[in-house]
Amino acid sequence: MVKHKLNLGGICENREWVETNIKTDFGSETKLTEEEIKKMKKEATECRVPIWGWAYETISYFLDNYVRKGENCYCELSWKRVYSIDLLNISQIRGCDLEDAFYRQFYWRPKIEQEKLWEKYAQEREAQQKKDRLEAIEKIPWWIEEGKKYIDEEKWEDREKYVNSSARDMYYWGDIDDTIILLKLIEEWKSWEVIQKIFDENCGLGFYHSVVGNRVIRFSRKGAEAKTKLIVNN
Repeated sequence: MVKHKLNLGGICENREWVETNIKTDFGSETKLTEEEIKKMKKEATECRVPIWGWAYETISYFLDNYVRKGENCYCELSWKRVYSIDLLNISQIRGCDLEDAFYRQFYWRPKIEQEKLWEKYAQEREAQQKKDRLEAIEKIPWWIEEGKKYIDEEKWEDREKYVNSSARDMYYWGDIDDTIILLKLIEEWKSWEVIQKIFDENCGLGFYHSVVGNRVIRFSRKGAEAKTKLIVNN
């Protein structure tokens, strides 16, 4: 199949197909119909791109290694497939560079708007984390006293250190509440089936599940039994 040096591709602009031209390797321009655009997309090859790290790294990789070299290609990113022909079309229609075209195609907004949105989210997240951390620190005395109802006295000091440490973690302290919930259920002689169900529903099945489960085994008066009865995702 002949590779095209894509000059202008097709994109659904205002829900209607825009007529488009492409420049071939031989330097001639060919008008593309809607069917030809669809055919090009069908023939496009998938490009493997890194999906870890920062968004701009993935975008730069795709543009530098494939699109700017004239490849008729696409990449799969999260929920969306991005075609090189669409990027080139957006670039010409909007008068923007390919990087901005990628943002418009994938994020539905120009690069500058998306970066402002990321900055806004980051500021909001940081503010919420600070608020949560202050609330967690204020709650330390209650957590310590509440936990004493469900654990033996020789473990109070050890647990107090854990509560103080976890409460001051800016990303992570919800395990204290979830641990107390399970310790209380165990003390109330709930069946292990009920405890397991609530444990899984509250804590998922990832790393957090492991953290909470191991805290329960560590501090519960029935820790030895919990170690055999409670299924923890380690």
